[in-house]
Amino acid sequence: MEGLESAVHNACQVFGVEKLFSERFEALKTFISGIDVFLNFPTGLERSLVFQMAPLVHAELSRGHDGFVANPVIIVISPLVSLMEDQTNFLRK
Repeated sequence: MEGLESAVHNACQVFGVEKLFSERFEALKTFISGIDVFLNFPTGLERSLVFQMAPLVHAELSRGHDGFVANPVIIVISPLVSLMEDQTNFLRK
């Protein structure tokens, strides 16, 4: 997918990470392609980062291109509410 690596790199800069683990990159690539993704990774291995980055990557790739899901839906189910709150607070800083 043309431009994906550049879009992911830009999103990584927004979130302050150097790069995604290869499995996370593949999951993000699959999701951006319009295919449903189910991730079952342990905490601390960028699982939630994949879903947080997806809208940014999708927006960058879809500018002026056809073949992308118009309005992707991201549903994250997590029992770790406190972790999500910590991440939200970090992003607001």
